[in-house]
Amino acid sequence: LAKLRYSEGQRAAVAMDYPRAVFWLERLRPDVHLLRRRDADHALFTLAQAHKQLEHWDQAADLFRLLAGPDCDLSYLALYELGDCALEAGRYEAALKAFTDYINRFPDSGLVLHCEHRISVAQHMLGQRDATERQSAPDPEEGTGR
Repeated sequence: LAKLRYSEGQRAAVAMDYPRAVFWLERLRPDVHLLRRRDADHALFTLAQAHKQLEHWDQAADLFRLLAGPDCDLSYLALYELGDCALEAGRYEAALKAFTDYINRFPDSGLVLHCEHRISVAQHMLGQRDATERQSAPDPEEGTGR
């Protein structure tokens, strides 16, 4: 049954039918340990990607975080995707952490330049958010009669 769910989920993801991929791969999760390690990691990564495509940022981030550990062959992709989910969800501090961790762990990767760009986007968004918060905060000098 695990192999059937795995193959149906993969087939749906390849066809870009992400709701169907989530349907099959979520049902695989309790039995994912029955697959070979590589297939299990690939199934969880595909599930995370499907959640990301559906903008289920929290579900995707939880799975990418699980796969970002040092003993997963897909950790370099999972860590980048974790940062990307955080950025898309407006969690800029988490995005900065994920992309910085990526650069520290995989300094020779071809994705380093992408991480640096995404860091600058997150920093820009944090700056805009901070400026908006400062503008909307009440002036402490107002109403004091000074």
